[in-house]
Amino acid sequence: MKRFSRDMPAMEQATVYGVSDAGFKLGRGLASAGYLVSMVDESLKTAVRLPESGERNLASLFGEDTLSPIAPLSGTIADSSVIVFAPKLRLSGAEARAEMLLRLKEVGQNMTRGCVLLNVVPFPPGGNRGALNVLEEQSGLKPGQEFTYIYLPESGRGDHAPAGLLGKAPPKKIWMAVGFPSVQMDVDSAELLFVQYMLRSYLDKAVQTATYRDLSVSFKPEKPIYVQDLSEGLYEVQMLTESLPQGDPLLHFAAGAMRSLSGYIKVLESFLRVQTRNKGLKAIRSKILVLWSIDQYEMKAERLRLLGLILSELREVFGEVQYWNPHDLESKERAQPPFADRYQVVVACSPHDLEEYVKARPSAGQLVVKACVPPEAL
Repeated sequence: MKRFSRDMPAMEQATVYGVSDAGFKLGRGLASAGYLVSMVDESLKTAVRLPESGERNLASLFGEDTLSPIAPLSGTIADSSVIVFAPKLRLSGAEARAEMLLRLKEVGQNMTRGCVLLNVVPFPPGGNRGALNVLEEQSGLKPGQEFTYIYLPESGRGDHAPAGLLGKAPPKKIWMAVGFPSVQMDVDSAELLFVQYMLRSYLDKAVQTATYRDLSVSFKPEKPIYVQDLSEGLYEVQMLTESLPQGDPLLHFAAGAMRSLSGYIKVLESFLRVQTRNKGLKAIRSKILVLWSIDQYEMKAERLRLLGLILSELREVFGEVQYWNPHDLESKERAQPPFADRYQVVVACSPHDLEEYVKARPSAGQLVVKACVPPEAL
């Protein structure tokens, strides 16, 4: 790997802390706005500079054969006037909280006076106050006075949530780079409004999954709800169940949503059991392939979380259950998984995966299932 050149012309610098899809998107926006942008690998503690062309993806930037310039984490953050906090979120419960504390400490130890810190990680009620305390303790800087803090959590829908702002308004080109929020308010209010927004969105899906838990229901939703749709917002709902105190009304709603999701997974398992039985197969002898395109750099790992729950449930019942991720493959490889013919059932978790597989003409007699609400067999 190459090292950063010290002869590069002076430009205002920005750092994205975390190798995630959300961070990469914001990093490219900042680069387009004229910043010299680096991305920090939170695991390796090194930074890679984004190319000016903006054409490369995360896999090419951080793959084993990358030739991208690298630099130490500490100097990269210290030299930046803008820091985007967007680490990959892979743990849950107490482990997740401990990891988040370490990430915040690392940023706080290296940030400098006058910078703008943009946090896109969703927090539960009170989470931003805790984060600001850690940043102040580690940096010695007063939030809102000696650095600006922006809370703009990633919703996963491509829209912009209300932004929480502590301190003076950031330069306009930052908003141009990351997208203007629908409204600006104090951090505590933005935090609660985002929780409300995500929980209400997920509860709508939870109600529909509960409605269709009986496979004999003849009417269907106006718009198909796939497993992929059920993954959107899962991080926030799970976060609330792990952080809210007993007796909190929001905990009641979040726990109900998780029970509804668990119920759907059992409905999917029951549907597959019936379908294999109708084909004259015993569950223990059935081979199932689950198709789902998942970006390994997804910040909140919502698809991976839900995939794990589904595979765990199905593997308790069926003889063989495998997973195929066509996301990072070339188009020809993506359409047809290797040894696909050996599986009697293929389960598609998104409309895109379903379309791609059906185009490839599945083998005769193979059952293709839409993992939606309710499940359907083609």
